[in-house]
This record gives sequence, structure tokens and C-alpha cells, in this order.
Amino acid sequence: MEPVSIVITCYNQGPFIAEAIESALSQTSPASEILVVDDGSTDDTDQIVGRFSGVRYIRQPNQGLVAVTRNRGIQETAGAYIVFVDGDDRLL
Repeated sequence: MEPVSIVITCYNQGPFIAEAIESALSQTSPASEILVVDDGSTDDTDQIVGRFSGVRYIRQPNQGLVAVTRNRGIQETAGAYIVFVDGDDRLL
């Protein structure tokens, strides 16, 4: 099976980010990597993401555009396939 990367993009989504990460971790076919790309959050997003071992966290200065944040995720991942999840969404 080809490696799959899950990229979770966020900005000030501390109240939701743990559920987004948990949904990524609970997939029946595990991702080869899970990456959170934070677009300059000013809340506690970094502390919440830090509770999850094996989840990579990248913080960038606020760009204000989700496309820029997703592009950063693409640059940082190694999977043959990429799944994008917003920080306030869940994977079923």
C-alpha cells in the first residue's frame, strides 16, 4: 500500500484540534505521517498538538490563506497520497 500523509491545517482552532488529530489517528488504515501546519495561531494550539506523540507540528507566520498552509503541508510530507483536514473537521 502506498504511504498516505494526513495534513491538518489550522489557525486558532485549539478547542477543536485534538478531535481532528484523534480522528486521523483512529483510521483503520493508519497514515504514514500526520502533520499539523499552524498558520500563526495565537491560542494554545501548539500545546494541544504537543500532547500527541508521532504528530509533527509546523508553525508558520500567519499567511491568512489556507492554500498557503496546505502548500506548506505538501512541501513537508513524504506520502504518495495526501489527505487534507481542516483543524475543526473530523475524518470518519
